Amino acid sequence: MANNFNILRIVFSVIVLLYHIGVLANIKWLLIFPGDISVHGFFIISGYLITKSFINNKNLKMYFHSRFFRIYPLYLIVIITFFFVGSIISTLSYDEYLNSGAIKYVINNLFLLNFLEPNLPGVFIGNGNGGAVNGSLWTIKVEVMFYLIVPVIYSFLIKESHRKIGTVIIGVFSVIFCYCLSYLIDEYNLNSSLNNQLPSFLSYFMVGAYFNFIKKDNKHILLLLPFVIYGLIYIDWIWMKPILTGFLVYILAFLMPKINVSEKLGDISYGIYIWHFPVIQLYIYYGLYSKPILGVSLTLLTVLMLSYISWHLIEKKCVNHSKQYRYLSSKADVIN
Repeated sequence: MANNFNILRIVFSVIVLLYHIGVLANIKWLLIFPGDISVHGFFIISGYLITKSFINNKNLKMYFHSRFFRIYPLYLIVIITFFFVGSIISTLSYDEYLNSGAIKYVINNLFLLNFLEPNLPGVFIGNGNGGAVNGSLWTIKVEVMFYLIVPVIYSFLIKESHRKIGTVIIGVFSVIFCYCLSYLIDEYNLNSSLNNQLPSFLSYFMVGAYFNFIKKDNKHILLLLPFVIYGLIYIDWIWMKPILTGFLVYILAFLMPKINVSEKLGDISYGIYIWHFPVIQLYIYYGLYSKPILGVSLTLLTVLMLSYISWHLIEKKCVNHSKQYRYLSSKADVIN
């Protein structure tokens, strides 16, 4: 069925970019952009697409191969790029830079452990978010964790005939877990970021996964749009957020007029998302946001350019490689 997921992901990634400029560069008017809703929307879209991908093709080797090559090559390039950028702008000498944690930063981030070493030594000191080089990477870890558990959920935990109700049960479990962890965080003064992981965020993925088991053209849901928007703005109940965001994504993806993304542009959403944070930090370092409109414009231009180049030189080739691998594997299975 035709959908708007490609354009939605681009819009969500640009919204997150603008919101992060507002937070990091202290530009108040940019904080009107709903960064949290956009990130949650990404999780819901991933829940739908990744679950659909696995259900339609249960070959684990092909599944993990395609997931790896879709996420990791560009992730690796962004980490290494800003390791070298950091070595140039660091307040430390090159030897001090290497010996003060730069190598540790690379190793931890390459293994998705960005929370252990979010900073490069002498880089972005005094910038927003504690000088973290790429504060968006925590979501990549959450995404990858979801990729890993999808085969477990839909091969072992849930029988094929019970997928619809099983998806709901796991979503409810996630919400309960989030409430319990929130209580422990408040009671024992723990780090609130503990709730920014799975299984607390699993509810968003499961809402998206649920789309695979229902009709995609229920026009009556359009009537809920005003209530969904109101709820997302004014209701802060943990259990309601995944549901409301799910309704919003469902409406925008399946019920709105279809908007095609040109192949000449490509699927630049991941590039926008993974490049934008360090670019913002770099432009704060150079003082470009002293003139907000100029800073925002240059950031958008730079990130869109990097994303376009990334898609056509790296990501698209990786996607085509995965398709070719899938074709050859399927052909080999038939022969055998």
